[in-house]
Amino acid sequence: MKFKLKLFKIILKKRSDIMFFVNTLHLSVSKLKKKTFKLNEQQMSFFNDCLKNICEETDFLKLDSFIQHGDTTCLWHSIAVAYYAYCFAKFFNIKCDEKSLIYGALLHDYFLYDWHIHDKSHRLHGFKHPKTALNNALKHYDLNKKEIDIIKNHMFPLTLVPPTHRESIMVCLSDKICSSFETFIGDMYKNLKQNSSLYTNKSTEN
Repeated sequence: MKFKLKLFKIILKKRSDIMFFVNTLHLSVSKLKKKTFKLNEQQMSFFNDCLKNICEETDFLKLDSFIQHGDTTCLWHSIAVAYYAYCFAKFFNIKCDEKSLIYGALLHDYFLYDWHIHDKSHRLHGFKHPKTALNNALKHYDLNKKEIDIIKNHMFPLTLVPPTHRESIMVCLSDKICSSFETFIGDMYKNLKQNSSLYTNKSTEN
């Protein structure tokens, strides 16, 4: 009798977990149908402020000299990864350190070289560049633990240690998604460039 009661409680708990997942999935699909997977004006302003700070405190703009995937530069790949990781957090109402999420994502590929050029130092780029990016970022910027984890472990599972913070996990996922689209579709960030303060500033300079 005790065994049956215990089993019944387990089934109820599992049923509750399944229903929570189904309801969350339903809510997510409803949001997708309404095309709300984007930042509002206030959120975009916060994102642009973070972007501006990184540009002022590091050599971030140099990333525009290096191609990342397809015809997308490391600069716009990094901005896109940060943007969509932030969108992901807002879309699913994930509580996180938003500033660290954006800063870490912007600097996740801060390795400052063209990995397409055949060079001994570029060998095993997929495995080694997170460490290079982290070392470069630390020279220019005082990183916190979450930002370090984002940069260091964004290439998981190529890097054996998995991300340990929710911010790191979101950046890791955003990086995989953006990289896939850039590789197979090409430059798809027209709207992002138009809404970015960086794009506006560069257009003004030209």
